[in-house]
Amino acid sequence: MARRRDGIAKPPRTSALVADLADRYRAGELVLLDVLHGIHDRRGYLSRGDLEALSHRAKIPLATLQGTASFYSNFRFDRRPRVAVKVCTSLPCHLSGARRLLAAIRGRTGAEDGQEEVSECPCLGLCDRAPAILVNEEPVGSATAEDVLARVAQARAASRRRRTAARIPFTSLARHRKAGGQEILDRVRRGELDASAIVSILKASGLRGMGGAGFPSGLKWEFVIKEAAEPKYVVCNADEGEPGTFKDRVFLELNPHEVLEGLLVAATVIRAREAVLYVREEYFAARMNLHRAIGELRKSGLLSPEGPQVRVVVGAGAYICGEETALLESIEGKRGEPRLKPPYPASFGLWGRPTLVHNVETLARIPPILRHGADWYRGLGRNGAAGIKRYAVSGHVAHPGWYDAPD
Repeated sequence: MARRRDGIAKPPRTSALVADLADRYRAGELVLLDVLHGIHDRRGYLSRGDLEALSHRAKIPLATLQGTASFYSNFRFDRRPRVAVKVCTSLPCHLSGARRLLAAIRGRTGAEDGQEEVSECPCLGLCDRAPAILVNEEPVGSATAEDVLARVAQARAASRRRRTAARIPFTSLARHRKAGGQEILDRVRRGELDASAIVSILKASGLRGMGGAGFPSGLKWEFVIKEAAEPKYVVCNADEGEPGTFKDRVFLELNPHEVLEGLLVAATVIRAREAVLYVREEYFAARMNLHRAIGELRKSGLLSPEGPQVRVVVGAGAYICGEETALLESIEGKRGEPRLKPPYPASFGLWGRPTLVHNVETLARIPPILRHGADWYRGLGRNGAAGIKRYAVSGHVAHPGWYDAPD
């Protein structure tokens, strides 16, 4: 396919699918990862023809599309087999027999005809239910060879590929409100809690970022608030990819409303145009519950066209995107490569604007801190440390899972 000097592909034959996604991208309704996922989910892979059509329709250089798409391991560029099995071989799954599982199913799935494929993959975030697998992108925890072969048989017999991730019950908006949820968001929106009061409470509470860096949360909010540039953004980092870490997945599965309340409080306080949640693709049930919770908020009127908009962006298999600046690059449609610091996201973040970046656990802690006070949160800690921390436990232990403990 010939290209113009600006790198845009010349007019190719464009499918209705690509045309719709490209037009929505140009209208600002989608980010580039959304578009690539849309094509990949429908086709099973990213074809050269679709990328050329997208380049022309969305006015994106073909080299940009290819460079971005090739960065992410979950995108395929060849036709996907009818049944694809991926076995996680990261450390928690390895300790739980992933290699034995892989050996047991290889040669028993009909892979020799090219219609079925068995491969290894990095951590799926199901470390508490190791060993974990994907069958046609559907996660299965605590898998046995019999489980895998049964799932393969079901997928082989299905008329078409589909994702049917198990529905995990979550705390509904009604139950969240009954437990005191949304009270803080309501008070902030009524002007009963202003930015300076909230920053003071967060500083006094000792809350630090729960993603690993431990930077004081109140100070980060203060930096973003003081920035004059607009628009501003809030980004929730839900791309935990480190083997053995799955605590953020549990927050999104069981009580997404607490995370969303923290996100919306932050967006309201810093006067953000948009709140973005970047969630790793492998978290199917978490994403399902997150979308259901967002739907409840819209139906209740807590999300409206006048307020900060909420966008969910799905990752595509890049461990490095757990680093905050790589994550910002990914949302912007680029290869997820970390930026040099400074400048920091508080002054130069998403789209080059001031951005507050927090991980899931940090956002979930904010509403109860503002509801019960800084002293309450500090009192949960021990030996001079403030608050509590969620720990993910997996491997050779009697009771794998997640546990909240004093920090």
